[in-house]
Amino acid sequence: MIIILYIKRLARMTETIPAKGSWKGVNWKIFYTSWGGWTLDGFTAFIYAFVNVVTTEYLLKATGISLSYKDFFLEAFFAVFLLGWGASVIFGPLSDKYGRVKTLAISVILFAVGSILSGIATNAYEFMVFRFIVGLGIGSVWFTGGNAVAEAFPENRRVMGAGMLHTGYYFGFFFAAIAYLVLFPYIGFGGLLMLGALPVVFVAYLGFRTREPERWEKVQKTAEISAKKSFLSAFGKDYRRTTIAGSIVLIAVIVGLYGGTVYVPDVTTNIISRLPHLAYPTIDLVAAAGAEVSLFTVIGCLIMPFLAE
Repeated sequence: MIIILYIKRLARMTETIPAKGSWKGVNWKIFYTSWGGWTLDGFTAFIYAFVNVVTTEYLLKATGISLSYKDFFLEAFFAVFLLGWGASVIFGPLSDKYGRVKTLAISVILFAVGSILSGIATNAYEFMVFRFIVGLGIGSVWFTGGNAVAEAFPENRRVMGAGMLHTGYYFGFFFAAIAYLVLFPYIGFGGLLMLGALPVVFVAYLGFRTREPERWEKVQKTAEISAKKSFLSAFGKDYRRTTIAGSIVLIAVIVGLYGGTVYVPDVTTNIISRLPHLAYPTIDLVAAAGAEVSLFTVIGCLIMPFLAE
């Protein structure tokens, strides 16, 4: 609630910029639904980053696999998760056909189910399947929510809307750091993995109760949309170059995201292991590192749109 009030206040503050018009016409309900889903995405993705080592060790022992394969399975679990994220491309055409908000709500439910199943997995192979499901849902929430916000904001506020939306992912990172610090000693890695599913009912409810963006509704009235036609149009002569260029940029973004943020807990733990004289417990320092990265990224998400405009 505090974060939502802050976003509303930010909107009122920036409304004074005369060159860019006002915030009238923004569908804030769509924004809150998308932001909530993206926050859950960030929490779910990063809570695993905090517990990936202990989770992998437990699952390998439960599966009867030697811990000498730990590094391989650490990367394999991440790879399967990213494969799910990539496979979520199927939800793009579906959101064109059936609606942004409904697809967003289904996506949130999907990764929530994957989160619960990940928390109760009994072996490494089950866990791979469940992480694929989580990645599938998270990937869909990302672009479905982004499209919904782009269509819910007027043209002169779209860049700021995108920046505000992406604060959600790193607020999720921040909440994951706090949960790891406070709850891990009590509920373990399984409990933490399942936490991402807790607020899903609220977000899914908003998703099914929120009206679709007006732009999407207008397209539905004026054109016959099919999932297949929507997907193929991205590679048609009008959009082919944009699709390819955007895909290349996105590859760099994903590599940077996982290289620069998801591995922060592992890197911090590794550094701490080489500094035995530190006065603070490892769990405190790892959580602090994650919180620091998330908060500075939130600041960047809010500053960069002003520069872009």
